This record gives sequence, C-alpha cells and structure tokens, in this order.
Amino acid sequence: MVEPEAGILRLAIELRQIIYDYVVSYTPDRSIKVTLDLNDRLHFQNGKTLLNLICTNNTFRQEVPSYLFQCFTFVLTDSQRTCRPIVAAFFRSLKSENRVRVQKVAIPFFTIRGLFDPAHPRLWQDQFHNRHAIPGLQINAYLLERLNPRDDWNLQTTQAVLRQDLYYVFLLLNQMPALQSVEFGVDVTELLFYCDNQYEWPFSSFDDTLGIVGKKTFYDHPLLMVLGTIKNMGKLRRVQLKLKWSNFVFDSYTRAGAVFPPAWTHAIKEEMRKRFEDIIAACTSG
Repeated sequence: MVEPEAGILRLAIELRQIIYDYVVSYTPDRSIKVTLDLNDRLHFQNGKTLLNLICTNNTFRQEVPSYLFQCFTFVLTDSQRTCRPIVAAFFRSLKSENRVRVQKVAIPFFTIRGLFDPAHPRLWQDQFHNRHAIPGLQINAYLLERLNPRDDWNLQTTQAVLRQDLYYVFLLLNQMPALQSVEFGVDVTELLFYCDNQYEWPFSSFDDTLGIVGKKTFYDHPLLMVLGTIKNMGKLRRVQLKLKWSNFVFDSYTRAGAVFPPAWTHAIKEEMRKRFEDIIAACTSG
C-alpha cells in the first residue's frame, strides 16, 4: 500500500521555504545563532527542531540544508574568547558539500581589546582616567591558555597572539568558496588607542584622537593590521565586508567602573565610525 504524500510535500518549494523560515528563525532577518560552550560543543539555534525536520523525509534532507546555507546568516557568537574557536568549530562541523554552500556569516564580537578584563589593572599601570586613558587590563582565562608561559606577557606579546587568532579565522573563511558576505561586530572604543612600536599611545584629548584617525600611522592599530591581510586572500578579498557597530567594549569598561570624559559623545562616536569605515575600506581593498 502506498503511503499518502504529506500535505507539505505537495506544496510548491517556495511555500515550503516560507515554512522553513518560520521553523528555523523567529526573526525576519533569516539568521541562525551559533554558540560554543565551555566544553567546545557547538550549538545551533533550534538545532533539535532542524535535525528532526531533516530526518523526517528525504525531501527535507535534501532541501533544508541547501536552503539554510544559501539563504541564512550564521551568527557565530562567543564573547568570552576570540572568534577563532567558534569559527573553527563551525568550519569543522560542516560536511564538504555544505561548506561550499555557506554564503553569509556574522561574527558579533570581532575584537582584540574586548579579550582583556577591565576590572583589574595589570598591563598598563601608568594610565589614568584624567589622561583620557582607558583603564589597565588583565588577561582573561582564554588568553592564559593561549599564551606561552615562558614568554613575557606584555601588551605586544598578547596582541600578537590575538592577531594570529583573527588571521586564522580569515584563513578558514577563505576556504568557503560560496561566501558572499561577512559581518564583523566592532566597537569604536576599541580603536581609541593603538600600539605604536613599543608603547601604548594615550591621546591627550579627543581632538588628538580625531586628528590621528586617517593618518597613515594609524594603520598600525592591531585590528586594522589584521583586517588588512584580507586583500591578500584570493576568495575573501572579493567577499562583501560589513561592519556592525556595537558598544560591547565600552559597556565592559563602564561596568568595571571606567569613567569616560564628557567629550566622548554620541556625535564623536559617529564621526569616528565614519572615519574608521573609510580606513578599513582602504586597508582591505586589493
């Protein structure tokens, strides 16, 4: 006896895709949040529902993964480490046929500065709020694992390790041939200071801050140095690069008791964001 075909299978594929949208994501932006727990286990938003759907019928098994990887943005979210562990885990979790389908990825916490703990001064004892300096910071548990215990744990060494992490992320993304866009979550607060040779430059005023932005020397900022490597990558340099401005670094400092001067206004933030977007566009273009 032939089993009657389920009603959803008699629908046009476009209608089934609307149903997939509803099942997979409750938001209209077609995104799937992906997280990595402390035991390095990857979790997909509504993962169990997706798995049950795919295992129900061969049509779903063929249609759903292809549709998701081509139409949805995978939001790789980890605020406790650099994005290297979660991007690597996501990359490893994909079968070869799905790895070549992924078109959109978002990384909400693309940061170096955000990997320090602002609650405990340790690295920069000589910086004070009345010099408009961001408070001293302490490396977190993830960095303790990444740093070589035989090395001198100064600021330059730590930044170098984090730059390597982000560069490795680019290498993995560069191996996704269908990738069309990558969105990086960044905070303009991260870009207030940068390491110039052997010292951290604390600007004396926000006029100085705005003045230095756009000068060639600012390309020495560690985050911009990493982003600049994109232009040397065959596939990734042709991918649309998006920036999503956030306040996660600023909020972490504020929660730790940092007091920013009145000059750090919303208007100044917006002006700096525009300038940095121009710089990033210049340093990532081939």
